[in-house]
Amino acid sequence: DHPVNRRLMQQQLEQLGCRTTLVSSGEDALLACRQGQFDAVLTDVHMPGMDGYALAHALRADGFTIPIIGVTASVVTGEAERCVASGMNGHLTKPVLLQALADSLRQVLPDRSEALATAVRSAAERPQSDVSQDDRMLLIRTVWEDAQAIRQAVEQRNLGAVAERAHRVRGAVAHLHDWEEVADLCRELEAVARDAFDAAKQLADDLDGYLQVYLEAES
Repeated sequence: DHPVNRRLMQQQLEQLGCRTTLVSSGEDALLACRQGQFDAVLTDVHMPGMDGYALAHALRADGFTIPIIGVTASVVTGEAERCVASGMNGHLTKPVLLQALADSLRQVLPDRSEALATAVRSAAERPQSDVSQDDRMLLIRTVWEDAQAIRQAVEQRNLGAVAERAHRVRGAVAHLHDWEEVADLCRELEAVARDAFDAAKQLADDLDGYLQVYLEAES
């Protein structure tokens, strides 16, 4: 997931009394699971390289029964079903609220239910701090880098990369009310890029189909 989201998720999990191991990719998550022991996996659904779906498939193929919860900024119809089909036990939509995170963990870790409920009550009694200055600076720096990557992908006509980066930024700023315009722009950019990519893929598939017919006719 985005570095800022990883840090915020870590803080939320620590509020719930959890110990965490952070990794920056699906490949690293798979390696960590093979080398260590964990009670649950939380993974971003849409990532470059091995995404959350591929990670879930790989873990299940390896025989892991560990609960997997997908985290996504997408509200696309069928996302929940696709998460389950890939082997996940559930999913969360960004911005992730502490109560929603606790509820998801209670569903997959019923023996921790009482402890999680107590942690949520304790967190509610404490004053909630805003995003730290260090986190905001990290957000600004990484989002700027993402914006430059989006610009480069646009110039290269790489629509898939445009959609992935826009989705990544949208998830990173989803919890910040003063970044709503950035989130809205990224939502539109992602939708336009995905629609164009899907249309191009469909036309390419149609072309393959027609060529296959001609090749079979000539053989």
